[in-house]
Amino acid sequence: MKFTEEDGPPLPPLRSLQWCTCTSSCLRLQKQEICTCSYESFRLTQAKARALTYFTLWIILVFFPSFSVLKDFWSNALFWLLGCVEGRYGPNCERECRCQNGGKCSSTTGTCECTAGFIGARCNITCLAGRYGHDCARVVLCGEGAQNDPVTGRCHCSPGQRGEDCGQGCAPGWFGGDCAQRCNCSNGGLCDSVTGTCTCGLGWTGPHCDTECPPGTFGANCQLKCDCRNNGTCDRLTGTCLCIPGYYGRQCENACPPGLHGPLCQLQCDCLNGASCHPSTGLCVCPPGYHSSRCHRECHQGRFGVNCAQSCDCVEGTPCDPVSGRCLCTSGKTGPRCDVDCKANRYGPDCTERCECDNGAYCDHRNGRCTCLNSWIGLTCQEGNSDSPTHTLQSPQRASNCKRLRQQHKLH
Repeated sequence: MKFTEEDGPPLPPLRSLQWCTCTSSCLRLQKQEICTCSYESFRLTQAKARALTYFTLWIILVFFPSFSVLKDFWSNALFWLLGCVEGRYGPNCERECRCQNGGKCSSTTGTCECTAGFIGARCNITCLAGRYGHDCARVVLCGEGAQNDPVTGRCHCSPGQRGEDCGQGCAPGWFGGDCAQRCNCSNGGLCDSVTGTCTCGLGWTGPHCDTECPPGTFGANCQLKCDCRNNGTCDRLTGTCLCIPGYYGRQCENACPPGLHGPLCQLQCDCLNGASCHPSTGLCVCPPGYHSSRCHRECHQGRFGVNCAQSCDCVEGTPCDPVSGRCLCTSGKTGPRCDVDCKANRYGPDCTERCECDNGAYCDHRNGRCTCLNSWIGLTCQEGNSDSPTHTLQSPQRASNCKRLRQQHKLH
């Protein structure tokens, strides 16, 4: 192993020396080569190595006839002459220093000498805010939120601050670190001195406060919602509702009273049959069953509903209610379309009445009139002589008479 101009090879205590192949720079003694092996605790300059070599030769010739005594002397002499390399300390430089942040370690005790800005046994504690320098002994005052350099004490201003002590805020229109950036807020918007964010005034929005509030919003930065009803428009500055003709109220929630319309509800409607008019236009709004401009005409037969817009669905010739469209069945008929005959014991319009005929009499489905059989008489065929010869008629003959009467009624 060769020496450099400044540094020699690291030398161990003699107890760790080993025999090895030497280079021309190694020490030769009595035709044997003693080589220095790698060991990180020592560094030997070339000048020191040369002086040590001459000194060692003289000591060997005079005092050390045995090689074992020489080894002990060699170890002690090296440590006394050279000391520990950086980062090591203690007996034979066996221990490793633990200084942080550039602290210097004593080669004998291992104690740390801290650089400016740090304190602690290991130099691992940074100076607190407002302190700096060697042993954190110096004091500096920086503005609120600003930090000082623990080494130099210089104040580092937070965004929105300026000055040597960071005690001044940004001038209007400026923001950011050292207030070096220009704001870009329009229409009176306020600029945040830290971020540059614009806070818009009434009626404006957008990153630069250059956009009017969209419909339905108002106020600062357009953050408030309008609550105007019935197509009322909202003032983008104050939120006041502007009502269209026919409506009034703080939110335009009230329509004109029945019979009135127009601006401030000052005009009268001209409609008939209980019809109302539109609060804005004054046009008549006809109830079901009526039509025309003043709602003075009923629906034509076969039509019903609002503006008579729907067609009736009844059997041919049967009228329907002009309001609901319900079929108005004639006597003897029923059903949704009036196409079903009344049952045997029912009669009248839509078969709503119950027959009162007794003793097998036939009930007319149109008017409820009874046709008596077997000599029964009276309005409901409850009068008559039970001994009448007609009661002795054979069953086939009675059945024939009943059938004939039913056919006659159908013909009517």
